[in-house]
Amino acid sequence: MVLGGIAGLLSVAVNGLFASFGDVIARNEQGVLQQAYQEFELVYYMLITWVYSCSIVLIMPFIKLYTQGVYDVNYNVPLIGFLFVLNGLMYNIKTPQGMLVISAGLFKETRVQTTIQGLIAVVAEVVLAQFWGLAGILIGAILSNLYRDIDLLFFIPRNVTRLPVRNTFYRIVRIFICCAIIIFPFKYITIHTVSYLDWTQTAILVSIYAALVVLLINVILDRKTFVNVIRRFGAIFAKK
Repeated sequence: MVLGGIAGLLSVAVNGLFASFGDVIARNEQGVLQQAYQEFELVYYMLITWVYSCSIVLIMPFIKLYTQGVYDVNYNVPLIGFLFVLNGLMYNIKTPQGMLVISAGLFKETRVQTTIQGLIAVVAEVVLAQFWGLAGILIGAILSNLYRDIDLLFFIPRNVTRLPVRNTFYRIVRIFICCAIIIFPFKYITIHTVSYLDWTQTAILVSIYAALVVLLINVILDRKTFVNVIRRFGAIFAKK
C-alpha cells in the first residue's frame, strides 16, 4: 500500500513529459533532446534517491505503528520492508529510459526485452518463493527489474539519445551511494514513534537530512547539469 502510493506520486512527475519528448524526437532536435533528457534524468534520479532512502528509514516504524494491536501475523520483518523498497527503487531507475521508449514509439524494438523481463519475474518468483516465500517473490521482481535497468541503460543511448552510457551509469551509482550515506546513521539510531504525529515529525527531520545529502552530492559530482537545471527552472519562473 505504502510503496504503491509512492509509485503513483512518482508517475505524476513523468506522465506529462511523454508528448514533449516525443515532439523533440520527431523534430530530430538531437541537441535539445540530449540536454533536456540529461536534466530530467538528474532531477528524477535525485527525486527517487530522496524518496526511497527516506522510505527505507521510515517504513518499518510506520508499519509497527500501523499494525499496532494486530497479533495474527508478525508484520515486524525489516527484510521484507527493505526488499519492498529496493524493488520500488529498481523499478523506477528505468523510468527515464522507459519514458523515451514510449515517446519514440519503440514498442516493437523492445518487445523481446519486455518478454524476457516478464519471464525472469515469473520463473524467479516461482522458484525463489519455494525457499523464501514472500522474500523470494520480491527478489524475483528485483532481478527482473535489474535486467530491464541494464538493458535500457545501453538501449536508449544507442538508439535514441546518442549520449555516453557512463553518464547514466554514474548517476545510478550515485543513487546507491546517497542511499547508503543516508541510511548508515540509522544503523545506530533507533526510531521509535508512538503516534502518527510523532512519526510525521520524525519523517520531516529524516526528509530534510536526506534532501541535504542528495543535493550536496549531486551538486559536487554533477555540477554542470545541476546548474543547467537551475537555469531552466529560473527561466520558467521568470516567464510566469
